[in-house]
Amino acid sequence: MSILSELTELLGALGVSVETGVFSDIAPDEYVVITPLADVFEVHAKADLSIELAEAVLHADDGVSEIIKEGEREFKNSLRDINQSFKVLGSEMQLVTSQFDKNDKSVNALTSRNTVLNKEISTQKDKIETLKSALDNATDSFGENDKRTQNWQIQLNKAQAELNGMERELGENEKALEDVGDEMNATGKNADKLGDEVEDTGNGALFVTNIYLISVLLVIR
Repeated sequence: MSILSELTELLGALGVSVETGVFSDIAPDEYVVITPLADVFEVHAKADLSIELAEAVLHADDGVSEIIKEGEREFKNSLRDINQSFKVLGSEMQLVTSQFDKNDKSVNALTSRNTVLNKEISTQKDKIETLKSALDNATDSFGENDKRTQNWQIQLNKAQAELNGMERELGENEKALEDVGDEMNATGKNADKLGDEVEDTGNGALFVTNIYLISVLLVIR
């Protein structure tokens, strides 16, 4: 077993997160970075004598100031709360989806989806603002080319892309609602027109009936 594996197993047993580079996702509040330095296997003159040398440096998460650490911790906590909110909103959308058919374009179905979508968009905007602040903080602390800064940038790009998708879906639903409203207005106008025609027909029939009655009375007299 290599020294890297041994150290990882040892620290893992202590409940400490271990990484050999930069965390691909949001890093935990406490972790250790292992940097391998050398791995040498020396063979000496005697066949039964060999020495394996391995060196590594452990870096605890204390390389930045407490101010930076506290700032990152606040960003991570905010994002954790936002992600929890998305879980709740996701369950709300599942409930709405279960109440209507997938292709249901009725006013009730579209309105219900839009209600949840508006909540999701508002929450996503909060997430983007948090990520922007975290990115600015990392840029000032580590520089824009640092992997930690780039990781925040990647998360921000993904969040903005997700927002674009949400707003596009909301726009499509609102357009569908407008179409449904136009159809209802057109149907109402046609109904009014038909009612007017029926009323005109009824008045005409009444007029003919009155003439007929007058004529009969004249004949009788």
